[in-house]
Amino acid sequence: MEEVARFLPAARAEGGRAMKLTYRPTEERDLPECVRLVQHGPAPPGAADRLLHVWCALRTRDALNSAVMEDQERPAGRRLVHFGASVFVTDDFAREVRARPRPCLSDVVLDRILAGHSPVLDAPAIRHANTGGGLNVFVLHVGMAAALDPDERQAVLARAPDTFFLVHQGFRLKEILLQYEDEGPQRFAEAGGFQWRDRASGLLGLTREEARARPGAYAGRLFAYEPPRLGFGAREQQILQRALLGETDAETAEALHLATDTVKARWRGIYGRVAERAPELLPQGEGADLKRGAEKRRHLLHYLRHHPEELRPV
Repeated sequence: MEEVARFLPAARAEGGRAMKLTYRPTEERDLPECVRLVQHGPAPPGAADRLLHVWCALRTRDALNSAVMEDQERPAGRRLVHFGASVFVTDDFAREVRARPRPCLSDVVLDRILAGHSPVLDAPAIRHANTGGGLNVFVLHVGMAAALDPDERQAVLARAPDTFFLVHQGFRLKEILLQYEDEGPQRFAEAGGFQWRDRASGLLGLTREEARARPGAYAGRLFAYEPPRLGFGAREQQILQRALLGETDAETAEALHLATDTVKARWRGIYGRVAERAPELLPQGEGADLKRGAEKRRHLLHYLRHHPEELRPV
């Protein structure tokens, strides 16, 4: 995982303005604007509400992997320029997609969710698969601001893989399936290592075995996996994930509706766990409590940025 609002190199089209692009996990407050990124032009009545309802339901079950990209040079409230969301799906659904590719697979998933026959894994099933044979990723939706000019669009597409890595790296992945209608995203996916499954429907994919056979492929890095060493619980992972986003303890407490003292107590539990299982990750020696606490946090977060598996469900 990377820090929130990580500033990427300014993207400047020749003769155009600079874009100050950042990316972060999607928050619930972003979702109405994300609907507008996904749905360009006329849509059937109720389509936006349907999409928002499904996204919110998936978030409630910790079943939606999602990130947004913002252009900090734009006015507040209009900064989102890219959105992506995926789900983990059953082995049966992944096999069905491969055997019978067709257009609009995202609509198939949404229809089945609403009909009560969801192919999407919930949190317990994700934990089980992540500890066992691995997970199948299906890219549910990708959207981009309609007002981007061609050079801005190219700049956003070039950085979109960073948002994908943010929410998927560290899981034990088995296969990734994605479907793009537009040629631009298709070219970027193919250049990153994804293989065509069905050109007519825009379906591409990559398996763990294919990634191993092409070690230089950029997307292949998503399949690198190490079992976690530290065994953090869900509440500890929650605190650490928000710390990696650059939040202070007070901001984390407010976001999670906790007392600041509760957040600090969880940090003490985190340090105790690390000291027991991997003491070399923490700084040694004497020092003032405040300075030592900051050093502990810095060392631990540095490790976690390189080992996102520690923050995934097991």
